[in-house]
Amino acid sequence: MNHKTSRFVYSMLFTLCVALIAMYSAYSHTLRTSGIDFSKPPQGQAFRRQAPNAQEMLASSLESSQDTQAAFTERTLIKVGLPDWVGEVNLSAPGGILYSQGQAPLIKVRLVTTFFQKVKLALYDGEDHLLLSTTEPLTLGAAEGTEEPVCQVEIVDPLTGAKTYSAYRGQLTLTPQEAGIKVVNHLALEDYLKGVVPSEVPARFEPEALKAMACVARSYTLASLGRHKEQGYDLCSEVHCHVYGGAGVEDPKINAQIEATAGQMVCWGKMIADTRYHAVCGGCGEGLEYAWPQAQPVNYLVPSSDLESGQLWTPAELLATISRSNLGASPLAAEPVAESDSLEGGELAPNRAEAAAPPALEPGASLENTPQLEAALRHFIDDPGPAYCQEASRFRWRAEYTLAELSDQLRESLPVLVGAQPTEIGDLQELQILRRSPSGRALQLAVVTSLGSFTLSHDQMRWMVGGGKINPSGLRSTLFYIEPSPEKIAFVGGGWGHGVGLCQEGAQGRALAGQDYLEIISHYYPGCEVLLNR
Repeated sequence: MNHKTSRFVYSMLFTLCVALIAMYSAYSHTLRTSGIDFSKPPQGQAFRRQAPNAQEMLASSLESSQDTQAAFTERTLIKVGLPDWVGEVNLSAPGGILYSQGQAPLIKVRLVTTFFQKVKLALYDGEDHLLLSTTEPLTLGAAEGTEEPVCQVEIVDPLTGAKTYSAYRGQLTLTPQEAGIKVVNHLALEDYLKGVVPSEVPARFEPEALKAMACVARSYTLASLGRHKEQGYDLCSEVHCHVYGGAGVEDPKINAQIEATAGQMVCWGKMIADTRYHAVCGGCGEGLEYAWPQAQPVNYLVPSSDLESGQLWTPAELLATISRSNLGASPLAAEPVAESDSLEGGELAPNRAEAAAPPALEPGASLENTPQLEAALRHFIDDPGPAYCQEASRFRWRAEYTLAELSDQLRESLPVLVGAQPTEIGDLQELQILRRSPSGRALQLAVVTSLGSFTLSHDQMRWMVGGGKINPSGLRSTLFYIEPSPEKIAFVGGGWGHGVGLCQEGAQGRALAGQDYLEIISHYYPGCEVLLNR
């Protein structure tokens, strides 16, 4: 390129830049004269006054050692992270939608991306007139009207045109992002529970079971505030925290039980209890320290029995029974009696029986998975006896995989779970449970492949199927035994979930048996009280 040509090209580029700057200045001036302010995020003056931040109140309460329940009210605001919105979003409400500059019956929210600017949110009314455009977060919500202020949300998929619908109480803070719109729902604690409880248990449950679930969900919410602080909200809307479906899943029967227990929380002394819960325990609950590797023992999150007999089933207790009985005739003896366990007169010799009695276990201690322990666990799973949660479809389950299927699953999950390289994972050769918890759940699992061996622990082993991440295709629980064959491997187990705290199906069974919600809660969280925030 010669000198004359270069000067011409540079001149044209400079002229183009000047023209673009002039156009942008004119556009910004037009928006400013229309009353739109880019300099700061909306202050939400049209909204009702918000309650104090719940996390700050919890910290203040704990630091001052005051009664925890005094720090919260039914108007405590919860910040819930919702799945990102992708596509055009239409918001409506009976009284209209409020935004920082006013309100409109219908607001269309669009994500606008330009080459020279950041991603922006653009709001339009029902006739596609621009209401506001900003690169900052903005807050929307339903205005007070003749009906309850609930924001109706319609999302139109940009590729297929398919529409999905949802509804939310409170306010929605929207933040523009390259991949979509980040959404945080701010709403009162009691309103939040109305979208949680029906997402966790069905409305057909007995009123006392629903009351128990309401108190447990309320307590777990308050004990978990700030769990997603780094993401800008308190709790997510998935199984990691609570499943939250918004106002669209509310049910009058469940709402009535939430309102009947308003302000009631499960407390351990002056502290709000960590009331974890799960779907089905399978007849026996688990201690917190056995569910996750880093968890420490908690006084009220201990193994519990859901058997109607009330017996707290543990392998340690059953091993003592097995070692003192005629193993050859015992229904617990699924394995042949070892030669070293010789019988004398049909029973173990007195000194041998005494030696076989297991010692008391220290908190957090686990058990080697001996043939006797495996036999006891298999008997419990195959013939547990009547249990409060036995009507659940997942009380007992069976999952079968071919060796090829399970090998493929492991190649996908082991890099996620233990950081293994795909080249280190061969074809599956053997699975062996090495240790169990006192409730019988598998704690350590050896995975032997043609290229190497790996060890999975605690809840990890549930996700060895399903890509190594929490998802519905994982194993139902760690309360299982393995049934191998030349072509397949079967997992035979009981329950669904980690087994810690309240068993939802067990709560229903106890309610059907006549127990009230206070009895149900005291069973699953021994030593805790239900206190009312006045």
